[in-house]
Amino acid sequence: MAALDPYEGIRTGNNPGSFDIVKNYDWTSVPRNVRLRDEAPSAYITAYELKYSQLKQFIDGYMNVFSPQNSSASYADSTNPGLDFYKGLYSVARTPLARFNFPFFSDEMRSFSTEFENTFSPISQRGAQMLGGDQIMGLGGAGESLLGGAMATAKGIGDVGGQALQDMVSKGAETAFGSMNKMLGTNFKTSNPGTQTVGAPGTYIETPKFYQYSNTDNGVQIGFTLSNTLADDGFNLNYDFITKFTKLNRPYRRGPIGMNFPAIYNLVIPGVRYIQWASLESFTVGMLGSRRKIYISGKGDVIVPEAYTCDFSFKSLTLEPSNFIDELTDFNDGFGGYADNRDSLEGEIADRQADLARQRAEDAKEAKKRAEHEAEVARYDREAAEKKKEAERKAVEGDEYEDNKKKREEQEALERKRREEFVARSKERQGLGPRPLQGPGL
Repeated sequence: MAALDPYEGIRTGNNPGSFDIVKNYDWTSVPRNVRLRDEAPSAYITAYELKYSQLKQFIDGYMNVFSPQNSSASYADSTNPGLDFYKGLYSVARTPLARFNFPFFSDEMRSFSTEFENTFSPISQRGAQMLGGDQIMGLGGAGESLLGGAMATAKGIGDVGGQALQDMVSKGAETAFGSMNKMLGTNFKTSNPGTQTVGAPGTYIETPKFYQYSNTDNGVQIGFTLSNTLADDGFNLNYDFITKFTKLNRPYRRGPIGMNFPAIYNLVIPGVRYIQWASLESFTVGMLGSRRKIYISGKGDVIVPEAYTCDFSFKSLTLEPSNFIDELTDFNDGFGGYADNRDSLEGEIADRQADLARQRAEDAKEAKKRAEHEAEVARYDREAAEKKKEAERKAVEGDEYEDNKKKREEQEALERKRREEFVARSKERQGLGPRPLQGPGL
């Protein structure tokens, strides 16, 4: 029995669903499809299906920082490598689920904060710790503890002031920092710590701060009202849109284990915001005005209000880098132009994902061959070592060690030649060539 398609009625074959709210729905009293509606501010949105089968690819490709996918050579032919990286960050189905054209009348355009802190973490959107960051950050505290401890010791001995106190602190500091200077290759001057104020009571150590790579961009708020009374088919259109949009944004359970995740989105508000990958943070539907329970053919009894209020909040799944700014004005010809642009880009992303999958398959095949080759060579070396050890034992037992030295050297040279020939034959048998030095290109 064929599995049910959770997006049946939304995406048809290779054609994504289309919901042009601006032109075809009753969010305004201006008649549908008239030219005046083309001037309404719009938000163009495309919904994508996350590919469950690509979960392993995501882990291997982007959580492994040593993957060839993350090398500079992977984007050597790109004019904007940073943007291309973001475009390929999420593996989605080739055909989008649906495209939407929403009216946009929000007052907010953009809001974000820039954070600098005296810590290395988080240095990436995954909150990764910088290698050795904890140890490096600990040095500041260690310095304060060492010199502060020397000062406290000096004070604890007695009420000594002036040069005597300075001498005691200086000697304590010199001892404490000696090993630290040797480890770091630094040269802290500790002969007169009073002029450095490091760790002295009542002082503050000014240290450099580091940019915190965190997502502080505000979400995109969209809201409009859909009337059920301006046209005879208004309710059917509105109800169909709301139910289908809800389906896209709820997980679909396929069984005890399998699940389809909620859709992710590309969002463009021409001249205002461009978000390569976003999630629907919240979706609120309300009923406005009086309402009645009406029997609808094919749907049964349905409560029908005078209108539906729809509020959406989209949040970027990544930090919004400056690479996105140039994309703000890269769209024209309205909703149709946006759809054509995305069609072209989706083809490029699909081609790149296919190239990467092909490259991964080739790499895995070559890795298997190399492992078999290395196993053969290791086995050969092990057998050769055992033969050599046995020959040396026999030579010593027969008191012929010195007499047969030249003969043994000739035998060792012959064995080296045989090994080289064996390695060459093994490589030829496995079809191995020289290891490639660069990652896959675009």
